[in-house]
Amino acid sequence: MSDDPFSPTEPLTIENPEIFDGPEPVPDELLEKAVKKVQAVVKGNGMRGLQVALADFEGEILRFETYEVYKMDPQTAEKRVNGKQNGEVVGSATDMKSKMNALLERVTENVDVKKNIIELMKKRPDLGFALENQTIALDAFNKTFVVHELCTSCSGARALACGMCHGDGRATCHRCKGAMLVECPLCQGHRTISAGGGRKTCTKCNGKGRAGCPVCRGRGVTPCKNCKGTGKLPCQPCGTTGWHSLIGSLVVKAKCSFWYDKEALVVAEEAPDLPPLIDQLGAEMVTDQHAYITIIEDEARLKELDREVKGDEFKIPYKVRLPWGDISFRLKDRIIKGRLFGLHPELVHMDPFLEEPLFPGLRLLDEAARAPGDAAAKLKEAAPYRAIGEAVVLSARLNPTKAYEAFAKRYPFGLKLETMQKMLISAQITLRNITKKPRRIGLIMGMLLNAVLMGAFYALPLRPQLYQYIPALPLQALLDIVLLVLCMGLVWLIIQSTATSALHQALAHLLPPEKRQGLTPKPGKTGWLGLGLSASLWLGMVPLSYQAGQAAPAWFDLLMSVL
Repeated sequence: MSDDPFSPTEPLTIENPEIFDGPEPVPDELLEKAVKKVQAVVKGNGMRGLQVALADFEGEILRFETYEVYKMDPQTAEKRVNGKQNGEVVGSATDMKSKMNALLERVTENVDVKKNIIELMKKRPDLGFALENQTIALDAFNKTFVVHELCTSCSGARALACGMCHGDGRATCHRCKGAMLVECPLCQGHRTISAGGGRKTCTKCNGKGRAGCPVCRGRGVTPCKNCKGTGKLPCQPCGTTGWHSLIGSLVVKAKCSFWYDKEALVVAEEAPDLPPLIDQLGAEMVTDQHAYITIIEDEARLKELDREVKGDEFKIPYKVRLPWGDISFRLKDRIIKGRLFGLHPELVHMDPFLEEPLFPGLRLLDEAARAPGDAAAKLKEAAPYRAIGEAVVLSARLNPTKAYEAFAKRYPFGLKLETMQKMLISAQITLRNITKKPRRIGLIMGMLLNAVLMGAFYALPLRPQLYQYIPALPLQALLDIVLLVLCMGLVWLIIQSTATSALHQALAHLLPPEKRQGLTPKPGKTGWLGLGLSASLWLGMVPLSYQAGQAAPAWFDLLMSVL
């Protein structure tokens, strides 16, 4: 078992409730775990964990029922598709509708539906507990009916007669128009051709003036282009299957809602704050094992519940065994009170007992947030209070939202919400105060370095020598832009480096070196100021070098000539 009482652990195993005639007591081991949780919160926060002891506990393991109410929501649908589809074949659309209606009536009364839901819920990690406004698919009771209908277009032949050739597969030749003969291409119909200064009978048509059609080869017809000579075309209405299927589908679903007698629970246990906790956790009551929760499968109980609901509804009962009670701890000479909840256990509605012992540390943290020049020293004075140190480290590592979530997880009780929020805000301001002066120093160092680099580039003969190897004007301008980007990057990195060094030094008493490696603050507004100043310096350096008699960049000469 982990030494951290807040780490995920197996819930406590408690005895079978059947052996208890009256109220079922909460085991001592569970109370010991509660004491250890308080000791863990107290330790290092102005007190020692051993100063915590159990003062009193009044409670028991509550036993009550909750219910998931399922309302049947069967849905029907019809569609027509091509081909013979699978399903229970019926004779007609009328038969299909009557069968679906009969099945709809039976499915709401089918006892197997309830058994099926119970089996489905038992396979879920949450057992289906506390489901609200969800729909459960009951695929085992889905049904598909089908009516097979012969295609009225092709009568099952899968093809239709070609409309162009009327099923013959042949079309009249477009050249000879069905005459099988055309004008002789040699004599153009004159029957004679020139020969030796005279004329003779055409050798192509033998003097007839007409010859066989070359397109249809004298047949008068050609294969139909539309059907490729087959005389048939695929039947589009049925997709060449010859059949249609009218499909009727019954999809069985159930809508569920969570219910239990909250008023009776509040009155019986005098626990008005218990139902809100159960409702807030919902399915986590099972998945996080806050309670022993099982589905009641006793048939007599299920039949009894059937009489309490409508005909299309049924209840699935759950047996809940939940440790609950008023608990108090002795902390030095004071008593702190709260409620024990669940098997882990959780301590809720606890007195904010850490406020008083943490007060000196909170005051120092507030002073660190208000005094920028002395922030690191004040933080070092407040750091012995563990909660203060953890708030500072989380603020350095995470964004405000995630830092608050992590801090609330470490201190689920003992501090008011507004106190935790104020601690984290003060920690964030303190960290900014610690790095404010180093950021400015980094800005000055970066700008001095930029001035040296830009001055050397534009005042010394290095730039004209480089330009000799880069005759293209755009490339020369690109070189100047590269220098600007380099200088902007340098000032950004220097600001970040000085801030990081100051932050690591301020947190040295809270974190070992290896855990400080990932703590790199952003340059923030100082970084953006450095980028702007670098760009301004660059824009001013070019005309200054020009006025000082240095050769200006060609792109600058071009700009001046335009202006």
